[in-house]
Amino acid sequence: MLCFSDEELRDLLHQDVPYLDNTSFGLNISGDARLEFFPKNEEIILCGIDECKRLAQLENLQYITHATNGDCIAPKEVFLTLWGNAQRLLSVQKTLQNILEHASSVATYTHKMLSLARGKNPHIA
Repeated sequence: MLCFSDEELRDLLHQDVPYLDNTSFGLNISGDARLEFFPKNEEIILCGIDECKRLAQLENLQYITHATNGDCIAPKEVFLTLWGNAQRLLSVQKTLQNILEHASSVATYTHKMLSLARGKNPHIA
């Protein structure tokens, strides 16, 4: 299992938003907001949710997880809800999306390959 340190998570965020979030700055967005994460069109095997929770904590955002790593998530099924300062939410959103998309893609395709292999050999590791 691959784990990120808090410093590595901050570095990922800094790569996406090195100075400020142009959207919230340019549109003068303020106040509180809420953000939900869910797969659009396909079922996924969720992975990366723990890193997202930690990054939310580092950015002083509130969150509720509706699933855990390894869960099968249906299209449009919300698995993570964040809320708090709108500017912080917009700043962290793309980093969280990248973590979830990459990790869940690997988990989903690994699950599919293992299912196919087990169709031929139920005892395969």
